Amino acid sequence: METPWIDAWIRWERDSKEVVAEDEDEDEEQGEPLPPTEQFSFSYQLPGNNDDIVLELKGFPSESEQIWNSTGLTLWPCSHYLCEYLLEHHATLLQPPPPSQETCTESSQQPPQQQVVLELGSGLGRCGLLAYHLLLLRNNKTADECHCSTHVYLTDGDTDTLKQLRDNVQHNTKQPANKHTNNDTTTISTNTTISCHQLLWGTETTKEFCQAHKNVILTDDSDNNQGSNNIRLVLGSDLIYVPQVIQPLFETVKVLLSHTHDNDNTAARFLMAHSNRRQGSSVTLEMVLEGATNAGLSHEIVMESPPQEGI
Repeated sequence: METPWIDAWIRWERDSKEVVAEDEDEDEEQGEPLPPTEQFSFSYQLPGNNDDIVLELKGFPSESEQIWNSTGLTLWPCSHYLCEYLLEHHATLLQPPPPSQETCTESSQQPPQQQVVLELGSGLGRCGLLAYHLLLLRNNKTADECHCSTHVYLTDGDTDTLKQLRDNVQHNTKQPANKHTNNDTTTISTNTTISCHQLLWGTETTKEFCQAHKNVILTDDSDNNQGSNNIRLVLGSDLIYVPQVIQPLFETVKVLLSHTHDNDNTAARFLMAHSNRRQGSSVTLEMVLEGATNAGLSHEIVMESPPQEGI
């Protein structure tokens, strides 16, 4: 079951549990949500690949009324920078974990190693879908070699945004989607899978998420979040637009990055693109970095682009 929630409640300081009944009454009066009115199209060329990666995402213009309630229903500037960075550095950022000797032997019955990439605040899915297609291309090229099983999680807290995200994932993976009882959408192609889920930020909610998906996120001998997990990369763009979300965001990141392998080649990383875009209630890059430090996370600025945008 998903928790009814829209990100405007952060600005209104409303608790989802207190307003569910009220909003259900409002929904009945207003009828079905409006269908998306904007299509965003992108084409990414990868060196050595004959076909471009083409994404077609449906959403709303940034000035539309729907964005006041759910900011994830449009695209924001930093998604462009994060996608460009993924394209340029995908070989390093998305490299698989080193195969164990057991995985590469024909006589071994061990399953392939898991690699998990998770996007926070996916919105319409631009960055997460690009990561999925990059991983799909890599895994298809190395299908006959030692390889890992890869899963991409696209997550968002906003229930209205999640509906559109799932539609975009189904449209851009060209695979039939399985609608499960918990409203998760999963598409499968060879050993590369992608799914959409609600993830509300904070320590406890993130621990619950990891436990619910422990068969993918955690190693087989890991119970109750003990041992190492399979997350190699957490990413997100335009995640912080009010100061209230800084602490719960980094609480979530800390949980997701915990218990990962600690050598340089397989250490999990959080890659975030941030922009000081809001007047009057802007969150500066300094505030973001301070939040990471307070959560016990080390950080590095790897790229800066004006005006005040960085990764």
